[in-house]
Order: sequence, then C-alpha cells, then structure tokens
Amino acid sequence: MQPPRHTPASLAGKVIDAHGHIGIHSGFYAAGGYPYCQSVEGLYYRQRAAGVDVNVVFPFGSHPSGAFPYELDNRRLLKEVYEFCPEYAERFLPFLCLDPGGQVPEQLAAARALIQAQAVYGIKINPVDCRSPIRRLGTGAGRAVLELAVEFDLPLVIHAVPQGVDEYSTAEDILDIAAAEPRVRFCLAHALLFHLDLLDQANRLANVWVDTAAIKIQMELTQQLIRNQTLRGRRLMDLDWHDPRAGIRQLAEAYPDLIIWGTDSPAYTFITRRQQGNDQWFDFRLKGSYEAEVDALMAQDTATIRRLANTNPLNWLFHERRR
Repeated sequence: MQPPRHTPASLAGKVIDAHGHIGIHSGFYAAGGYPYCQSVEGLYYRQRAAGVDVNVVFPFGSHPSGAFPYELDNRRLLKEVYEFCPEYAERFLPFLCLDPGGQVPEQLAAARALIQAQAVYGIKINPVDCRSPIRRLGTGAGRAVLELAVEFDLPLVIHAVPQGVDEYSTAEDILDIAAAEPRVRFCLAHALLFHLDLLDQANRLANVWVDTAAIKIQMELTQQLIRNQTLRGRRLMDLDWHDPRAGIRQLAEAYPDLIIWGTDSPAYTFITRRQQGNDQWFDFRLKGSYEAEVDALMAQDTATIRRLANTNPLNWLFHERRR
C-alpha cells in the first residue's frame, strides 16, 4: 500500500534534499566511472545518519536495453520506492527522467501511465547525459514534455551549465524556455557554476529556482574551468572557493528566495570521462562526500536552513511562484 501523496502540510518543517539519484548508471559503470549506483535503502541510511528527512529522487541514467529513453529506469525507480521499500517510501519524492530529443511520444505515453498509477512529483532532464540539446524542449516534439508538466502540475529540474561548458545543457536556453512558459516551474541544477549574469536572470523569473547540488565539487569544477579558460570573460560570484559553507551562505544571502539545497547523492563525487559535445570530452576527477554537502547546509543559521531545505523547495514543488 502506497503512503498518502505528500503535500506542503505533510512536508512542513522537514529537511528536504532536492537532488538525488536512484538506480544504476550503466554507462558510468561500463566506462570505469564512479559512482554508478545507489539504492533507496542506501540513501535512507545516509539520510538517517545526517538528519535529512526527505529526498527528491530520479533515475541515475538510461539503461541501453530499454525500448526508448528511460523506459526501464522510470519504472524501476517507482517499483523500488513503492514496492521494494515501502517502509521508506514517505521519505522519497520520485521524479521521472525524460529526454526531449528522442522517441518523445513513446516516453510520454509511458510517463503518463506511471503518473496516473503512482505518486510522481516532477520531471528531471539531463541534456548532457542523453545528448539532447535542451533547446529541443522549447520546440517541436519536445514541447510535449512541457505540456505534460502543465497537465499534471509537475515541476522540472534540469542539469544546467553556462554556454560553452557542454553543447547540450545550456542554461541560457533553459532560461529562455522558462521565460516563455510561465505555467511550468523550473529548477536549474548545480548553482549555474556561480555565473552572476545567469543567477541574476534566474532571480528575475518567478517560475525559476536554482539548486546547489553538489556544491563542493561544483566550486572545484568552476575553478578548473576558470584555469582552462572555459569561463573566460564571465562574471562569477566572488567566493572563498575552498569553503562550501561560505559558498552556501553567499548564495543564500544574494538570492534568498531562489536557492534550493541538494546533495546530488551519490554524484557528490564525479569521476568519469564524459562526452560534452560531438567532438568534446572532459575528464572529471571530483571527490566530495555526503557529509560535506550536509555540513555546508547545517553550518547556516536556522532561518537559512529552513529557507533552503524547506520553504524554497516546497514553493518549487507545489505551485507557488516566488513572487
């Protein structure tokens, strides 16, 4: 028996981690990358140890044996949450993964059946992982993903980076789509690599939020991209790049209603070689920990913790515009 569907009232006062993965990333495993998997039970014990109450979770990747993107992964996520581990189900808010660029009608038919059968709380899109430029979400068949979000009042979380970091997840395109579609609530993942112009633009849109997942390694990656000139000429936040606690504090102070906390568990460590474009590859060697992500939040004052881990995520999850 499934638990009652969560509401803002049932989640009031809870510490919500707005970005987590469940399942297997078979591509990372085959390529020798790490991490490559996480179970509901494993994340539950991380939560208990760290004082986290609830997780937004979505599939880690798309298994190649599926008939269309995320066919197996979305079904398996809901089965794990609601059938294999029902004793933990009230701690999880499952999102379905979708690819706006491939076999969209098949994906949406399957997604609609899952949404109608079980509690689903949102949609996750990782453009670089499925190698679909996010601009496809705003045109052609991809627009049907937005219509599905409107139909079932589901928020989106999208892997997002400044233009030039990869060819697929361009935050500038996502913000244009969000501005043109105010009926949908968007969360742009990974702090936009602390890009001030993008954060300012996101902050001007009432239907957009930005998450911190995984802040320690995002701060390290940003420094790496500065050194290799990828972010040359960009206006970035002036951070203490070695202190995730300070990074969270400065984001929360500058954008109090915009920022949502998330750990990216288990991808707070990211060690793999990933295709970033047609002829573009990047070697990630980033090591963090669940404890560091939780510590960066819990080091803040009580009001900031409540805002980043409860008030802001609830507004994003449940049809509340920021202003």
